[in-house]
Amino acid sequence: MVFTLSLRPRLAAAALLVAAVVACGTSKPSAVEPAPAAARPASCPPLNPVAAQARVEAERLWAEGHNGELVSTKAFDAAIAQWRVAALGGDVDAQYTLGIRLFSARFQESSPVVDDEEEHAVYVEALSWIAVAAQRGKPRATTSLSPWLLQALSDPKAEVKPDADDPLASIPTAWIHEAAERAASLRGCW
Repeated sequence: MVFTLSLRPRLAAAALLVAAVVACGTSKPSAVEPAPAAARPASCPPLNPVAAQARVEAERLWAEGHNGELVSTKAFDAAIAQWRVAALGGDVDAQYTLGIRLFSARFQESSPVVDDEEEHAVYVEALSWIAVAAQRGKPRATTSLSPWLLQALSDPKAEVKPDADDPLASIPTAWIHEAAERAASLRGCW
């Protein structure tokens, strides 16, 4: 698709956005073939055939609600819900994006609040999805967190040894172990 310079800048930007959304919708899904039903652990979520479409919808909602550095709460919640559908369906890009978006939304605001149950649940979900994507070989997932944290997330029984000057050291060890156990329970699902 070729755009001419005679289009007004706003119209050209809108046309590019539409072209990007259309192109994303026609690309091949990033999810790998799921494990055969007999080989899937009992802890696996049910397979979802619309995972790739849910990821595309999440990206559309995110782009629509994004205004520079900020995204509206409504768009954030809607995009997270769609990324969750895609992640549970086995889309590795959605698994990474869901984890990193949840993690960034919490950690950029402040350090974890240990006695906040919602905060606990969000951190565990975020870290577990990043760990799943890393285990599945998603390159950005293997470099998005500190090496000590990725190592701890790869083994639920591993000793957590944070670098003293690393801000991620403020994440409670129990949360890290819980996320590692959750990620381990999903190993072999996709």
